[in-house]
Amino acid sequence: LQPIAIQIKNTGSAVLLDPRIEASVGRSEGLHVLEAKPPEPSPFVIPVTPVHTSFTWVNVREWPERFDVRARMAKIPPGGTGWTETFWIGAPTARSVEIEGRVLADNLPAPVAFKVTVEITVRDADPDLGLPDDGVEIGDP
Repeated sequence: LQPIAIQIKNTGSAVLLDPRIEASVGRSEGLHVLEAKPPEPSPFVIPVTPVHTSFTWVNVREWPERFDVRARMAKIPPGGTGWTETFWIGAPTARSVEIEGRVLADNLPAPVAFKVTVEITVRDADPDLGLPDDGVEIGDP
């Protein structure tokens, strides 16, 4: 899995109020788009669904034909840059994945369309998880 965040640059002369993105990723076999990276398996960890408690957030919703990604950011001043919270994307085989969407803000006259391509590469996978091995080495204590 690879972390993804989308950057918005405010090239206008006014503060962007309540900036957000709405984007879609087409489904394909083995493709995963997640709000949070799954925890490593452990008998001591209980999986918990994330709850959005701050003003900035990202939400991923899975549909039969696509994944929808929605994100909200803090206001962005003129000349400033905003980033979405991180979401995760991955697949068991190398491929190109297009993310198409639009940027909205309360004071933006019209949504701004965007399209980005993510290149997924695959490393050796952990056979138990089916996820790439993070390459952590444990030495002698």
